[in-house]
Amino acid sequence: MKSKFMSVILILVLFIASYMPVSEVTANENDKVEIKSINLWNTSAAIASNGDLYCWGFNRCGGVGNGATNDQHTPVKVLENVKETVLENDTTAAITEDGDLYCWGYNEYGQVGNGATDNQLTPVKVLENVKEVYLDFYTAAAITENGDLYCWGFNFAGQIGNGSTVNQLKPVKVLSNVRKFCIDGLTSAAITENGDLYCWGDNGAGTVGIGTTTNQLTPKKVLEGVKEFYTKANTSAAITENGDLYCWGHNEYGEAGNGSTCNQLSPLKILDNVKQVCFGEFSSTTAAITLNGDLYLWGYNEYDELNNILLPAKILENVKKYYTYDDTFGAITENGDLYCWGKNSWGQAGSDTGYYVEKPVKILENVKDVNIDDVKSIALTENGDLYYWGAKGNPNIPSEDNDDYQAIPVKVMDNVREAKVFYHTFAAITTNGDLYCWGYNTSGQTGNGNFKRQYTPYKVLFPTEDNYSGELKGLSLSLSDDIGLNFIMRLSDALLIDKDNTYVEFTPEGSKKSTRVYLKDADKVNYNGTDCYSFKCRVNAAEMTKKVNAVLHCNDWTGQTYSYSVYDYASKILAEPESSEYKSSAPLIKAMLNYGGYAQTYFNEKTDALANKGLHNKTNDPVLTTNTTVSKDYNYAVFNNNIGVSFIGGSLVLNSGTDLKLYYSMDDKNMANNINVSVNGQNVSPEYDGNIMCVRVPDISISSLGDTYNVKISANGKEINQKYSVMTYMYKALNAQNSNTKLNNVVKALYLYNEAAKQYSMGN
Repeated sequence: MKSKFMSVILILVLFIASYMPVSEVTANENDKVEIKSINLWNTSAAIASNGDLYCWGFNRCGGVGNGATNDQHTPVKVLENVKETVLENDTTAAITEDGDLYCWGYNEYGQVGNGATDNQLTPVKVLENVKEVYLDFYTAAAITENGDLYCWGFNFAGQIGNGSTVNQLKPVKVLSNVRKFCIDGLTSAAITENGDLYCWGDNGAGTVGIGTTTNQLTPKKVLEGVKEFYTKANTSAAITENGDLYCWGHNEYGEAGNGSTCNQLSPLKILDNVKQVCFGEFSSTTAAITLNGDLYLWGYNEYDELNNILLPAKILENVKKYYTYDDTFGAITENGDLYCWGKNSWGQAGSDTGYYVEKPVKILENVKDVNIDDVKSIALTENGDLYYWGAKGNPNIPSEDNDDYQAIPVKVMDNVREAKVFYHTFAAITTNGDLYCWGYNTSGQTGNGNFKRQYTPYKVLFPTEDNYSGELKGLSLSLSDDIGLNFIMRLSDALLIDKDNTYVEFTPEGSKKSTRVYLKDADKVNYNGTDCYSFKCRVNAAEMTKKVNAVLHCNDWTGQTYSYSVYDYASKILAEPESSEYKSSAPLIKAMLNYGGYAQTYFNEKTDALANKGLHNKTNDPVLTTNTTVSKDYNYAVFNNNIGVSFIGGSLVLNSGTDLKLYYSMDDKNMANNINVSVNGQNVSPEYDGNIMCVRVPDISISSLGDTYNVKISANGKEINQKYSVMTYMYKALNAQNSNTKLNNVVKALYLYNEAAKQYSMGN
């Protein structure tokens, strides 16, 4: 059985490192990307001043939104015209300036709202005219500009409010005229424009506030005249327009403030003249700030857990803001003094006095904001100084030891406008809009280009179409694994940090098919002292004279088109003086072009411009020798058929390397279920077509065409063995009775190319 196969360039163990200068394109100056806001989860999201949304970090559920599931360690642009983002449990939501709501990422419970439960890898539009969006646990909600409340996603306890406990895969309207919404875990609440408070969902601890412990599947009116509502860990609180504070729900540690540890099943007034309530993360202590600045606490008291505070107790005066996380507390007074107390296991309360700080201690002045997270804290002063303390409090200490902590606040940055922390990852936006990140980086959430922990603040670089630029610096020929035309490119920083989305697309002249080579797969090279990247285009042997169009891309950006052929560059090398550094490679390049010309003739490909045109004028060139013979030593014997399998013949597929294909006929096509095949001891999977079996040996290098491959076929306890090589096929082709002149010529050219490759290898 003989077949014709399109030949693609051959494998060779060498790299001709010669660069051909080409016309350069001036790179644009990088435009600054000014960051307006940052949101942290395992995935990070930043909104630029122009509304561009960039995401990076954890992406195994598609939360980055770039269409992939591999973690993204540099920012990638996801949406435009964005005003707000929300991150929760690997699901991301964004509202654009015109009110369109997009969601993507983890979607097992329908929380993306697209009607499915498959993870959504790119932003999908879910609602229009949206004013606010909420994500908590696996439930989502949104309020439209006209006050309609929509809920969707996880609905185990009826927190959607649609009368069922079935997960809701698309937004469903639940209430009208809603001013505010709140959800925590499995309980939801909404305040209407007239101040009515509705609650629903999980009510096992009385969290809904309707006097029972039965789950509420639809919104139930609980209070009137409400201004604010809060809920956390099944405890609820509401502040009325006149400042009365009501609490109810879970009360194991006295967090409902009713003087006992019994759950409070309906709203109970416990304070008046209140302006703010705070529950905090992983804390069973409740806090309230009155209109005159008095701070009251009640509930869990880790310092003396047998004497939890069951009624509101005044702790500080003149308090403006309050913060808590896992029983560490912080408060900023009206004059900017920061007081901290509570749990201090790693110095997170800003003191070196012990495990627990019993009373508020002043640790900083002129403070504007504080973030307490797990075992570390940060504070931002009014003049933009950022302080840091707690576990690994000093980011300048390159230590991974867990006993490294900073008990006293230390200044780590200045000129900071906003700072955030989420579970050991930190972010700070400077007054000029630069974003710095540091800390835990297991999923690339610091945006530093790798997955290693970032010990010092790292300035995050953001790619935009305005600062994408690349210029072609030169060309080279690569024959290491295959013949390739390498485009040597210098790339802007914006492209380098977006390496997962930067690629060169190669399209042969007249072809509709193209291939992409991504930056992450390109080779870094040095060109005249400049770091560049080599993108390899593999070229068919019969297409050496065809130009290849090379275009640099990144996301939606497209760069300039460059067009060159292997023949163009090879001809320039051959035109160099005999004394040049290319002299030793000239015979090999001639053999390559000669092979290309005969391949064109065999495949009838652009025969009006042969790759070996001009070589024919040099009759003394060994490349043109026609009396080529292959040693009969390669004419291996065919095995005896003793298992119902017969050898038909072989063929060569000349694609990116030389593939050897061996064909066998089976007496019964059902034998395929019992046949095992190995090549040189390695198991392979044959291809089957009826009773024909094909064994392929791929990517044989040009200098290894004489290598022998031992094929073993076994079935039903019996086996047969066969030796074969590319030279075996070539011997049979050149000695066939019905000789094909075009086939003979391309085989001879292949043989001579092989000889030239071996000679070059020995000489270098």
